[in-house]
Amino acid sequence: MTLRGEFEHFYAAKWAKGTGFWVDRYPAWLGLYADLCHQRNREILAALPEQVEVAVDLGCGIGDIVALLAPRARLTVGIDLAQVNLITCRENLADTRGVGLALGSAERLPFRDGTVDAIIMADVIEHVVDRDAVLAELARVLRPGGHAVLVTPDAKVHGAIGRLDGAADLALQTARRLLRAARGRPHTPPAPRGSDVYEEFLTRDELAALVTRHGLRTTRHTNVAFYPGPEGGGTFAYFLSLLRGRDRLRMQLVEPVLRPLFALAARARLFNQKQMIVATKD
Repeated sequence: MTLRGEFEHFYAAKWAKGTGFWVDRYPAWLGLYADLCHQRNREILAALPEQVEVAVDLGCGIGDIVALLAPRARLTVGIDLAQVNLITCRENLADTRGVGLALGSAERLPFRDGTVDAIIMADVIEHVVDRDAVLAELARVLRPGGHAVLVTPDAKVHGAIGRLDGAADLALQTARRLLRAARGRPHTPPAPRGSDVYEEFLTRDELAALVTRHGLRTTRHTNVAFYPGPEGGGTFAYFLSLLRGRDRLRMQLVEPVLRPLFALAARARLFNQKQMIVATKD
């Protein structure tokens, strides 16, 4: 299967249930995990000028970032490799003016040299095989003074959190196994997680070097968005799942206590999973 075919298959299954933008599709009991996406989006908007002529969201998915950019730009263009994403994106943005959508890859952008004011890649560069080709295109189409904003998991932080989560999961599975044995029940191992589309995370040094190689000047490089688990939710998400059907407990006790703690951790920027680099073309 080609990379485009992998994305089509993956997202067709992902969007089979539910409606709305990506951030709207989290179940209520995963509201704390949805905060991770909200944090990322706020940081992206804060990194951009208040008004631009042309803004582009590469790997636009089902339109979350396009919807945020549209009020700031005369024209906002969303580009994605998967047709199924663009179909859903078009539905989500049916009432949004000044938006264009295009099927295509980030390695070949449908813009003339120096005609784009802002380009966003939000959790996309880790899914790209030829990153140098993509950054060369970003540098080509950006106008002088234009901004590129790339957000992607920090490989080192993400790896450390993943290892901690793996240890927590091992402890949880061991406890469950012992409890089932004490009750005389056979142990049932958890089902393996399904494979994702192509994905390879970068370290901060790797991302910074990638941007610099193509003549873009980094104006900000920081880590944003905290959640005590890996991208897939992890062990903490399992404990949140125990609150399904217990909305009063979740809304009146758990979330009011944990949400400000997570926001404080995000502001401290010590364990934020995602790195954000803002670069400009001189």
